[in-house]
Amino acid sequence: MAATDAVERYKQQLLLGKALAGREWRLSMRALVLVLAGVLLLVAVSSTIWITINVVLALSMFKLGIHWAWISTAMMLLNIGALVGIVSTVRALLKQVSLGRSWSAITMNLQEPSVSGSAGE
Repeated sequence: MAATDAVERYKQQLLLGKALAGREWRLSMRALVLVLAGVLLLVAVSSTIWITINVVLALSMFKLGIHWAWISTAMMLLNIGALVGIVSTVRALLKQVSLGRSWSAITMNLQEPSVSGSAGE
C-alpha cells in the first residue's frame, strides 16, 4: 500500500514536471523570439546611426591631422568594444531563458537551481 502511494506520487510529480517543462519550453521559445526580434530591430534601427557616428569621428580625426593608421586603429577598437558589449548583453538575456526549474522538477531535485549572477554570489 505504501509502495502504491509512492508510485502514484511519483507519477503525479512526473506529470506535473512534464506540464511545467512544456510551459517553460513555450515561454522560453517566446522569450527567445522576443530577444531575436529585439536584436534584429536594434540592428535595423541603429546601423545607420552607428555608421554615421563612425564616419563623423573618422572625418573629425582626419581634419585634426591625425594619421590614417591611428584613425583606422581607433575605429577598429571602437567597433570591437561595441561588439563585445552587444555580445555580453545578448548572453545575459539568454541566461534568463533556462530550463533549470523544469529539470529540477523532472529529476525531483528538492533544491532550487542556482541562478548565476545573483546578489549573493
